[in-house]
This record gives sequence, structure tokens and C-alpha cells, in this order.
Amino acid sequence: MFKDLSDEFRKSGVAILKINRNTIKAQKDLEVKYNLPFKLLNNNEKASVCKAYQVLTKESVVGKKYRRIEKRKFVIDKDLNITKEHGNVKINGHQKTIWEFLIRRVS
Repeated sequence: MFKDLSDEFRKSGVAILKINRNTIKAQKDLEVKYNLPFKLLNNNEKASVCKAYQVLTKESVVGKKYRRIEKRKFVIDKDLNITKEHGNVKINGHQKTIWEFLIRRVS
């Protein structure tokens, strides 16, 4: 999890932000429950950030259609350019891939 590598990211000047569509209360509960060392940003109302990054998907389960956020990670440089995108990520493992990508960029 990113939480496990948060000190390395922070020491390297990398900010970790997570954006989701949960309620603000649900986000605060997650931050406390998991002692998250990074901020959860809210995009609940109009999902403008989710739309801009094209992470909203439509799914159908047992005939019911709904929208969900596809798990994707973006590495954004100081000039706000996307330098790397990881799609269809799993909860464990991708943070190390992103860390290694950042180390290679600096080296």
C-alpha cells in the first residue's frame, strides 16, 4: 500500500493524493481507521476531476447499471503534466512500481 512507502515518497518530495467520490465523512473515517499519511480529496458532487481524468466507468451487475471509479494511478510532475499512468491497478504492488519509476526518473 502507498501507506507503507509514504516516508520514502515524502522524503523525495512526492505528494500522494487520493481522490474518490465517497462522502467527506466516509473519507475522514477511512483516514482515521487506516491512519493514512496522505489526504483523501473529495470529488463527490459533479465528479469533475474523475471526468477530466476519464476514470468513471459504467458497469452492469444483475441488470442494474451503475458508475464506478476505475482504479488508476497518475504520476504528475511539478508542471502538472502526466508523466506516467497505471491502469487497472491492484491494491498491492503498484506502489512499488511507481516508486521504481520515480527513482529511475531522478537517476
